[in-house]
Amino acid sequence: MPEQVVLPSVADFKGMSMSETHGWLQRFGAMKPSAQAITENIGYLERMSAIQPGTPEFATALKTLTDTSETRGALQAARRAYREYGMLDAQAQNPKQEFVRLSETDDHTCDSCWGKAGEIGTIVYHASIGLPGAASCYGGDYCRCELLPLD
Repeated sequence: MPEQVVLPSVADFKGMSMSETHGWLQRFGAMKPSAQAITENIGYLERMSAIQPGTPEFATALKTLTDTSETRGALQAARRAYREYGMLDAQAQNPKQEFVRLSETDDHTCDSCWGKAGEIGTIVYHASIGLPGAASCYGGDYCRCELLPLD
């Protein structure tokens, strides 16, 4: 049976504690769970601290991380969802399935992705070295790398 929930009014939200507001926003997908946000932030910090400040790579990574355009945000969310759900499904279907990591290998490919291009292994292996996207790419969820299943 579908659940019907009455959303709080603006006045109700104004009277809520930060914890209550956060709970409502998480419930409806407007905010990420704290643990997920912290993990993503740590990943960004690790990637950014590996790039020498003042270099073109640093400037590009910083611009990507601070881009607020709606189109890029939607693209980022779509890529993240496709990767996360696709990888979970692939692992559930056949945990022994091997994948090769494909990279665009052009002028817009980061050093991290260049180093992982051509790697072959299961989803668990790729997760250990960093799945395409925010887990391994200096471009975060704008990563263009893909995992292609091997026959």
